[in-house]
Amino acid sequence: MRFVKQVVLNVSVVVLGSVVDYGAHLMSPLFSVPPHYLPNKIMVGSLIVVVAFYLGRRFIRAPDRLALFVCAVVAILLQIRYFLEGYNLFFVLSFLFLHFLMFLLPAHLIYRKYSQLI
Repeated sequence: MRFVKQVVLNVSVVVLGSVVDYGAHLMSPLFSVPPHYLPNKIMVGSLIVVVAFYLGRRFIRAPDRLALFVCAVVAILLQIRYFLEGYNLFFVLSFLFLHFLMFLLPAHLIYRKYSQLI
């Protein structure tokens, strides 16, 4: 049951961060993305966040540091994927930092609140 709770918490980080990301993409036509972007990001991001969480948890016990590690891994791997898919470099580099922050806020809050599950 603990495993299921950890997975749900980590997927929640991706979903909440993706909602913020969706709003950022609506702000300018320069940052528009195709309709499959958000659901695909949630699926791939969920897989990455769970793997990063379990790898990071082996070495990092502090919730804040674990959130930093997990969000960095997710942001970097997602941006590498988008670059390989053909998004322009300006878009990829702009959203590397933004994705990190978008995931960090919910991760920080969730990991601190549920630190007994970490």
